Amino acid sequence: MRIMMTASHGGHDPERIPIGGGAAVCERLVRAWAGRPDVSLTLVDGASLVDKIPSALGELDYARFCREFERLSTKLALEQRPDVVLCHDVSEGPDFEQLARVGIPCVTVFHVDVVNFFCRLYLFGLSPVLASSAWRRLRALPMPDVLRIVFDKQEAAVRFSSRVVLPSPGMADEIRTYHPVVSPIEVIPWGAPAVAPPPRKANGAPVILTLSRLSPEKNHELLIDAIEEGEKRGEIPPGLEVVICGEPAFMRGPAYAARLKRRAERLRSCSVRFPGHVGGEEKAAYFAKADLFAAPSRYESYGLSVIEAMAYGVPVVARRTFGTECVLAGGGGRLIEPGPGEAQRFWTAIRDLLNDDATRSRLAAEARANAKSHPFSAAAERLLGVLRQAASEGIA
Repeated sequence: MRIMMTASHGGHDPERIPIGGGAAVCERLVRAWAGRPDVSLTLVDGASLVDKIPSALGELDYARFCREFERLSTKLALEQRPDVVLCHDVSEGPDFEQLARVGIPCVTVFHVDVVNFFCRLYLFGLSPVLASSAWRRLRALPMPDVLRIVFDKQEAAVRFSSRVVLPSPGMADEIRTYHPVVSPIEVIPWGAPAVAPPPRKANGAPVILTLSRLSPEKNHELLIDAIEEGEKRGEIPPGLEVVICGEPAFMRGPAYAARLKRRAERLRSCSVRFPGHVGGEEKAAYFAKADLFAAPSRYESYGLSVIEAMAYGVPVVARRTFGTECVLAGGGGRLIEPGPGEAQRFWTAIRDLLNDDATRSRLAAEARANAKSHPFSAAAERLLGVLRQAASEGIA
């Protein structure tokens, strides 16, 4: 089977450059399928095709990048005529309608619900249902191309793809609520990467770790709010260290990161470190030192860093989202309900686990077992099955 895999964020060294979850999945798939006699894989990535890092671009440059990658990846697909195209980035993906017209099946992976993300970040949390409905009435008017990339591209993806792959059941339910025409949906949770956990640290001062890009939707401020709650109660354990790994995301990331660091500096009873992007052995070392992994994000379609922490045997305290609910279904942590009082609940969960070695050890064992029972290799195999089916059926 000849697969063309498009990944605009791919092609960069993940040990040096923060590439994001979608590109990380793409990289793992390349490794999982390497050397298979039944798979001929052509990778079309941003590094080779456009030679730009999307995460380093502002809004207008990003829109231009999307269109350039769309044009070039579509051109390659039309020239090479693969059995199936596997698209990893909806906004930067190929021209879905054009590929469908010429009979090239496309399986599209949603690593993020772009419409939902845009509404949360730029439209003050407006419902994606209302935003999509308004867009259908306004799309004929002159509009900035970035809006067409958000709304029209996602609608084209769910309408003209042979299959849509989503990483959690909750995300699938959401997509169905505001897209009137949806291609067949396959839910494939990504599972955990194969890791060799280094020796755990000896007992010492507690460490809370979180790892993601620094961006408003990742909601690190909930963690700061929780620590502040602990300070008010006088419950911060001696020597507590909070480690917030990750680089500022493009667009609103730098301003958000600066605000986050200012707030962290005002904490009196613990130290907060921002080591930036970490990968490889350095990342493994941080997991080895961590007593808890905090996942305060407002939105997670899956939660790659959460299940990676679990693979290292780190218990998780997570705000309930589609993704964290899916990942923690088999145990290994605590889910915190969003809404009023969530900072107090987040801190209480952190405090209780830091103060209870037995429960923390039990959850660590649950986390490892949960991650081990959901290996990424199994998800890669399931995805191959979806691609084979799409290739055999063609475009209906």
